[in-house]
Amino acid sequence: MAEVYARCRISVRRGMMREANLALLDDACKQVGVSLGKYDCQIMACLAGWEPETCAVVAGLISRANVAGLAGAAPILDEDCLAGRHAWCPGGLCQCPECRHDLRRHP
Repeated sequence: MAEVYARCRISVRRGMMREANLALLDDACKQVGVSLGKYDCQIMACLAGWEPETCAVVAGLISRANVAGLAGAAPILDEDCLAGRHAWCPGGLCQCPECRHDLRRHP
């Protein structure tokens, strides 16, 4: 939220807060791998018109829902993890306790 206000303070261009809010919401979706359809984008644009505090709450809900979903999911172990080859799992999809879905280890 502070970054939204910071971006707005350095610009006199109209619509800057809406753009910054939309970027905040879009980043939250991208970070958790949510792909947006056309209607989703329209709703996100509508939400971006609210104050940054509201957008920050929605972005937080997206992030927390992802964490809760992952915590409730059964671990996915691919054949490389099962074979002890933890440095690589195709697509970085495993949830092996050793790999910890670390994208730095999964190109």
